[in-house]
Amino acid sequence: MPLSISAEILVIGGTNEVSGKGAMERFNITRNSITKLNMGPTLPGRVAYSSVVVDPSGEYVYLIGGEHSGFQVTRDVMSYDVKTSEWSSLPPLITGRYEATAFVLNYTLYVVGGEDDNGDDLADMECLNFKEEPLKWKICHPFLPETRCCLASCVFNCSAWITGGVVGSYVSKNLYRWTPGQEEWTKMADMRDTHWFHGMTTDDQLIYVIAGRGQSVVEVYDPETNIWHQLRSMPLGRGSTGAVYIFGQIIVPGGKGPAEGKPNEHFPRLSVYIYNISANTWRLSDVKMAHGQSGCQVALTPGQHLP
Repeated sequence: MPLSISAEILVIGGTNEVSGKGAMERFNITRNSITKLNMGPTLPGRVAYSSVVVDPSGEYVYLIGGEHSGFQVTRDVMSYDVKTSEWSSLPPLITGRYEATAFVLNYTLYVVGGEDDNGDDLADMECLNFKEEPLKWKICHPFLPETRCCLASCVFNCSAWITGGVVGSYVSKNLYRWTPGQEEWTKMADMRDTHWFHGMTTDDQLIYVIAGRGQSVVEVYDPETNIWHQLRSMPLGRGSTGAVYIFGQIIVPGGKGPAEGKPNEHFPRLSVYIYNISANTWRLSDVKMAHGQSGCQVALTPGQHLP
């Protein structure tokens, strides 16, 4: 993504208690401030628990699958043009899925795992190669070693990394790595704790896993040593949202979690939390979301470019 002196964070989809499946909220962030922008364009179909990934160019955001109003799992795939602020359709998935994860490598969009419209967890991977015509999703290998939903992923050092999620009846600590051309996913060191519906991001040196449903633990992974370390936990647990890294900070907006003084009552939250990596501290932003969104996804797009 092009280097910039500001960036725009998109909080896409999700479910809230006011208007059902949510739209898109936008925030501008610099090294020293975060400000709320106008609402983004209405989401086609109003979807939650989709997979969202930003093209490496920073020009497009892809919205894959998810759950429409009425709990209908969708095959729909949409592309958001950052410059024009418009949504357009891409070819639909082979299998409708939600609670999956997605990433882009080598001009190819991948989606892996999740749950289908029969409630069955998935291990397969679909791919859409933007260099091939006509555009069409294909089944790609390798599949995950086991079915897995509610997982998270990021791209680091030309590889895809996935963490956690639900495997059968338990929440996982697993970390897997895959590089295009490899015949299987490589199992790396397990996390120190279990995570599902969690955030995951990278600063291009380390990989961070943020909280999750019923969880406030934050962990960091060093790919060079294959070792996890625990960082300062979030003040309040937060799941069903994403996390993005920018300017030495990790931003975690919305999601589902407990209210202050009510640890056992979980609701869609309005708050935006910011983690300072060098100080190992969390703070609550003065800026809030218009509607608390559970099952939303978070994307980082370029702002004002450096000369």
